[in-house]
Amino acid sequence: DPLKKKYWRILSKCNFQQEDYSSAASNLEIAYYIEAPEDPSQWKQLADMYLYLNAPLKALQFYKRGCGEDSSAKEYEKVADIYAQALRYGKAVENMDRALEKEANAERYLKKGNYYYEQRNFSKAVDCFQKSVKLNSSLGKAHLLKGFAACEIDRWELAKQSFQDASGFDQYRSWAKGSLAFVQDILEAKKATQEMVLARK
Repeated sequence: DPLKKKYWRILSKCNFQQEDYSSAASNLEIAYYIEAPEDPSQWKQLADMYLYLNAPLKALQFYKRGCGEDSSAKEYEKVADIYAQALRYGKAVENMDRALEKEANAERYLKKGNYYYEQRNFSKAVDCFQKSVKLNSSLGKAHLLKGFAACEIDRWELAKQSFQDASGFDQYRSWAKGSLAFVQDILEAKKATQEMVLARK
């Protein structure tokens, strides 16, 4: 009976087995509109299907239904991640702030810094990356991105130190050393310019 939830759930499972994930998600959505799932976490499973299909805003619609009135830090973080996947970085920052209010950690500050970086708000990105490494200095990616963001706002000494720190991590050593050489060239050129100006006085 197409008017019953069970019909659409069975159809969705058949679609899934046939690797027709788009139809599987659509039919499961119909099932849940006919009758909402008893377990709210099932909305999140539907959201994950839409995330797999690269439909983040559609996923967000259902993920939020699976969250309670008082969302956890992990739930706010997930919402932030989904907004970021949809390139809605302002909304991503808002939700990551809510996650940080409930439970601050280095990884969340790293993500928030990434959101600001994508918005080209490099000063705020640097602040977030600094908070990230302060909470966990073993996050090589935070050191590296702090260096990149510092370069964008001409904070060359901070960039130099950040790339030196990042070079201590195998995964980022190549990027860090190449970037460090660039920054050192900039600093040497600035020093030479200053010396020329002083010599003329």
